[in-house]
Parts: sequence; structure tokens; C-alpha cells
Amino acid sequence: MRSFLLLAIALLAGIGPAQALLPIPCTGRTGVCILQILGGFIPPLPSRLADCSSYQRVVVTPSPTTVTTVVATQTVTVTTTLGALLAGRGEIVARQTTSSPTAVPTYLGSPCTQAGIYGSACACLGIQRTTSTAPTPTITTSVTTTTTTTVTVNPVPTCTGDVCGSYTPVNYGEGVFSTCACGIDVNGDSVCFVVAPCISVTCATNADCASGSRCIAATCCGDNICLAEATNQNACNTAINQTLDISSVGVNGTECTSLGCSDGAGTDKI
Repeated sequence: MRSFLLLAIALLAGIGPAQALLPIPCTGRTGVCILQILGGFIPPLPSRLADCSSYQRVVVTPSPTTVTTVVATQTVTVTTTLGALLAGRGEIVARQTTSSPTAVPTYLGSPCTQAGIYGSACACLGIQRTTSTAPTPTITTSVTTTTTTTVTVNPVPTCTGDVCGSYTPVNYGEGVFSTCACGIDVNGDSVCFVVAPCISVTCATNADCASGSRCIAATCCGDNICLAEATNQNACNTAINQTLDISSVGVNGTECTSLGCSDGAGTDKI
């Protein structure tokens, strides 16, 4: 405390050696501010010097550490239509911060309130700026883990099912006749089936048919029969009318197919 008083006396007297011992200029506006710090009685001098210490203290807060706790797990199904775009998402990352006091005590006036003057005056009184590092903060977050199942939907529509007398045959590279058509199974669902002779297995449900086949209703065979599903279910969407030659099927070319029956000349009547 005595050194502070001696310094104040030296400043008042303008003694050169006191100036020479200080690291920064302590005269002029800074010197006037020093006199304000030392010259008041309310608050007392120890409190004024404590205010200087607080002002000169810089605190660095490190970037926080994140602790993640899993609280639940859920499953989400996402339906994606072909051609759709995915949106991106950004995140804000917490960073290190530095805190420096800027408020000058209200009991001081100008020039202490001017930028840099109060800090310089405190430094002249031997209270230098110090930097300390605060403890690393911890951020605890609770998250729900998500398992995502993606279902891809083909926007191409299925064919429209017909019955005997209304079928539209389509050139196709499967089956005895290399032909397919769009029919209706016993559940009422449309299906592109491969044309076959009526010697196919009769059925009552789709479960009566082998894997890859369905029980097609209202065929020209007169019964529900198991017919293979076309590998490309979109094939029936582009119809190309054609005449089927079934002269080699059955006895004397008079057998029926799922599309129609021969007129005896080997030409299918659809």
C-alpha cells in the first residue's frame, strides 16, 4: 500500500525516476485517471484496487466437451420415389470464447472512462492484465438413435387387368407363345402374366400356385389357372396387338390358351 502512495506522490510531483520505472506512460490522461483511483474515499482504496484487478482479468473458456447419452431407439421407414432429391443439414459447432471486462467502475469519471485509459492506469499501479483458463465446460445431450429402412418406389404404374374377350396381347420373350397380357388374379389385383395353354394347374387362391405364379381369374380356359408372372411387370403397359399361332398346341389345333381358343385353322380368337 505504501508503494502505491509513493507512486501517487511521485506522479503529483512529476518526478522523472518514477516514470522511468514504469512499463507504460503513466502521465497525461493516464496519470489523471490514476489520481482518480487513488484520490477517492468511497469506496475505500482496497476496493478500488480490487476493481482494477477484476478489470485486468481475462478469462478464456475452452470449447465444451459433449457427452451424448442414448435414451431410446426407434425405427423409421422412409419411402423414396425415384428421381427425388435429398436435402442437406448443417450443424453449429461450439467454439472457444475469450471474456475481457469492459465496464469501468461508475465512481470514476473522464478520462478513466475513455477506451484503454482505465486499464493503463491500473497497470501503472502494478496491476497488470492477466489471462486465466476456465475449466472445460461439459454439454450433456440426450439422443434417440434411429434405424432407417428405405423403401424405393418405382413410379411406373402397373397394367390395367382385363378378362377373357378383352385381353390385349403383347410381344414378350417368355413362355410358349412369347406373349404376355394383363389379367386379374383371384384377389382382384392386376398382374402381367405369361400366356400359356389351358393345361395349366387350376387354382382357387394364389397360394395354390408355385412361386412366381398367380391364380388368374376369368381366363379363356373357363377356370382359374396358375400362370407365371412376367419377369418385367411393366411389359404389359405397352400393348402391341398380335395374332397368336396356336396350331401346334393340343389336338388338331383346337386347344384353348389363357387368351382364347383356336378356330381350327390355327388362329387364336381373342
